[in-house]
Amino acid sequence: MVSISLLPKEFRQLDALRKKQAHLLILFGTVSLSLLLIMGIVSINGRTARHQLDNTLAYKQLLEQQLHSLAPFEEPYERLVTLNEIMKQIESEQV
Repeated sequence: MVSISLLPKEFRQLDALRKKQAHLLILFGTVSLSLLLIMGIVSINGRTARHQLDNTLAYKQLLEQQLHSLAPFEEPYERLVTLNEIMKQIESEQV
């Protein structure tokens, strides 16, 4: 193998340029992979947060449906309380 110092100046410059390009390529690849990893983590966290929000909204809708299904019983219950109060007043007046 020939020593680099014995090569002409152009070859040494070319070799230095190739090394610099290789280092820049490795740096660019590392940064790119790091960004892809960060984007993947953010994406997963975003999906998790979105699923939690969807679950919360679904639970809220379920509670609202249950509340609306109970609503028809609310008015008769109020009437029953009023009727019981009237009956108590009548009984107290009779005594």
